[in-house]
Amino acid sequence: MFLALMLCFGAQIIRGDGQAWVSNSLDLKISPSFVVGFQQEQRFDEMTIMDPYLSNVEAKISVNTGKRTQLSIAYRREGKSSDGDVSRENRMFFDVSRIVFKNETSSLDVRLRCESRNFEAGAGTDHWRFRLRLRWRTRVAIGAIMVKPFMAIESFGDTKADALDRYRFYAGLVVPLGKHAGLVLSYIRQGTRDKESLDILGTGFKLSF
Repeated sequence: MFLALMLCFGAQIIRGDGQAWVSNSLDLKISPSFVVGFQQEQRFDEMTIMDPYLSNVEAKISVNTGKRTQLSIAYRREGKSSDGDVSRENRMFFDVSRIVFKNETSSLDVRLRCESRNFEAGAGTDHWRFRLRLRWRTRVAIGAIMVKPFMAIESFGDTKADALDRYRFYAGLVVPLGKHAGLVLSYIRQGTRDKESLDILGTGFKLSF
């Protein structure tokens, strides 16, 4: 089912009515309850990945406060180009994540993120943004390979519009590439108030040590 979804929506993006996001991450497990993570992302206006319009780098610290609760704090530096001009944004965010259901193969978690968005040189209006995500993950054996499908829905609100103004639906899977690496493939449907919806194909590598 997940492969069929990926192929279906991937074909739409190849037609040119979507975007491609390439995101690579590294997680370092310092202790059983303490993780330091890094991420680099590049976004493209089309699947041809010839027209990058946004890039960001991120550093995050996560602490498990119990078997099912995690707290994270992160900094993201983002640059966005438009008509030859590049605007910069500094973003701090704080996450509270909680696993609300878990069995031997699947889990359901909820995450609340609070972001402080600070723009440089008049690139935007500083504001707070709030994101609420519900995510389901599981494991499925395909031959000798154990892949990890996931689905999620996320809503966005901020102090500028003072209302919910965006949502994202995610569907994808993680394909293991050895003990410490995985290939992440995903489809994202993004809807924003007063804008056309986007079909996004996401890909990238995830390293964990």
